[in-house]
Amino acid sequence: MKLELAKKILDAIYQSMKDEPRFVAVHAEANIDKPAFSIVFSKECLEDGCRFEDVLGSGPDFKFKRSSAGLREGSNFVLEMLDYSWDVSLKAGSPIALFDPGETVEKTSALGFSDHLEGGDSVRNKSVGRGRWGTVALAVKNARFAGEGGSYVKRALVSANHVLAALDRGSKGDDIEVEFEDGWNIAGRLHSKRSVVDDDDPKDVALAEINMREGGKYGIRYNYIRVIHDVDPATQVGIPTRKIKVCKYGAKSKYTEGDYEGLSTVMVKIGDKRVAFRNLLRFSPGFACHGDSGAAVVIEKDRKLLGLLVAAELKKCEDKPVSYAIPWEDLGLEFEKEEN
Repeated sequence: MKLELAKKILDAIYQSMKDEPRFVAVHAEANIDKPAFSIVFSKECLEDGCRFEDVLGSGPDFKFKRSSAGLREGSNFVLEMLDYSWDVSLKAGSPIALFDPGETVEKTSALGFSDHLEGGDSVRNKSVGRGRWGTVALAVKNARFAGEGGSYVKRALVSANHVLAALDRGSKGDDIEVEFEDGWNIAGRLHSKRSVVDDDDPKDVALAEINMREGGKYGIRYNYIRVIHDVDPATQVGIPTRKIKVCKYGAKSKYTEGDYEGLSTVMVKIGDKRVAFRNLLRFSPGFACHGDSGAAVVIEKDRKLLGLLVAAELKKCEDKPVSYAIPWEDLGLEFEKEEN
């Protein structure tokens, strides 16, 4: 119940802010038992002295009450909603973008290249990806998107839409490449995707059908991530209600550990549109950076899948961007049990 209430508050704040072009994100802290919220605006907005009335509106179910003078970074407010009050602070922040390394981001290969297709490998759409690459979340068996019917993809590769389908530009059958020791090799073909630019519920995820030969030059490790090892893609863990330790293996920043810090709704510019991604998982600064798109986030303690990395602040790796993931349970994937 408390988690659903936090989501409702996030959505109410987003609805009141969504038409303000200087609005970046709204955050809920991880501790749902005593939630606190923060609203992020562009630095220019707060530095130039945006007016309170211009950016902090009220809705049919809530209102803001000023508890400190001025509209600047660090200002505090009280949000009254559903007969309760919550603390809200203002922050200045960098724009947020879908992970997109472009061709200028240098990769590192601290652990060398794998001799298997597995979670953590570099992946790209050869047909329309323009050389941009991201990260394999997992190779899985018998997967499909829920509600779409049809047969399951017997051998599938999971990653972000903007990696496998190049921001919805890709088409079914596009060649998908994975990088091994001898360079980029075709590992499969784009099979299906969820739209990134859906106005109501964007989901940055796609599936490729693996066509590598079993027992060929390079093997396939299903439900396996480099360094992290075995995971179960069918396990639903839900959204944490407190801060927890997480880990991931990304094609850019490799294995890292960090903290889950709460839920966020963020505004992402895609082309000439601003698209809202709601109820994303938020992670500590430096946990991931551009090039880690599509990597799976795992709970460090029990190795359960938590989310799929899709976005981060527009900062270089060394500047430690805050990163965001779609909850694994919200990807809309379903898995057919294998017969014994």
